[in-house]
Amino acid sequence: MRTADLGVMVLLSCLATAACGDDTSSAGSGGSGAGSGTGSGASGVGGADGGQDPECEAYLDCVAEVTPEALPDALEAYGADGDCWADEPSAEQCVTACRAGLTDLRQTDPTCGPESSDVRDGRYQLVVATTVQSGAPIVWEAIVTTSADATFRMDLQPLDADDWETPVGEPQTVGPFPTGSGITTSSFAFGVPAEANFSSGGAIAGEMAFTETKPLESVFLCGDVTGSLTAPLASDLAGSIFTMQPWAEGSPRPDPIVSCMGEGP
Repeated sequence: MRTADLGVMVLLSCLATAACGDDTSSAGSGGSGAGSGTGSGASGVGGADGGQDPECEAYLDCVAEVTPEALPDALEAYGADGDCWADEPSAEQCVTACRAGLTDLRQTDPTCGPESSDVRDGRYQLVVATTVQSGAPIVWEAIVTTSADATFRMDLQPLDADDWETPVGEPQTVGPFPTGSGITTSSFAFGVPAEANFSSGGAIAGEMAFTETKPLESVFLCGDVTGSLTAPLASDLAGSIFTMQPWAEGSPRPDPIVSCMGEGP
């Protein structure tokens, strides 16, 4: 049995139990995706519109390429109108299953799913781990928006260092940048308030540029940061890294990743 077939069977079994949602939900009833899925998500979990999660969308892309015979069953569970998005517990279970399935499928075909140069619209957690304080990252909510002219912009909202979730300070928009090399940017100025500084050393300001080196896979993308800080102390950002994880509206905050090996702070 191939990975995609096994993953769908495990998920559908999970959706039929109370652990994946209450027994009154459409997911708990084990009904068909087209008939019982809400599409927009009953509790707001999933993708940016409250429906299908981007990681499950990527998983379905891989299933279509590697095991197309399993796609109908996969769509019933993970598709935009699938059972997965009926309630939050089901969605969380499904996203975990999609991550595992995507990783396994890419052992068969490492190129399946989005290409490394693909920049996808969505909400992300952006983390910059500097060489000055790699264990005390700067964290933003990042909304990535692509345009028909093959460029993208990012709306960056600094987050409080106490919980990496509460917005602090003013948001800023950076870009446009070309989409041909993933999340790779020219230099842009940035600033975050003292509340976003984990070491409480005051507001942070400077200029930086991103170069994507590890494309978005099952969990995160990462790359190199260049530039410099001008506050609270002048320092070179060479050797720093950035990471980005999908962070769908209504989903729990991801744990920040501060290395391309997937390590936390």
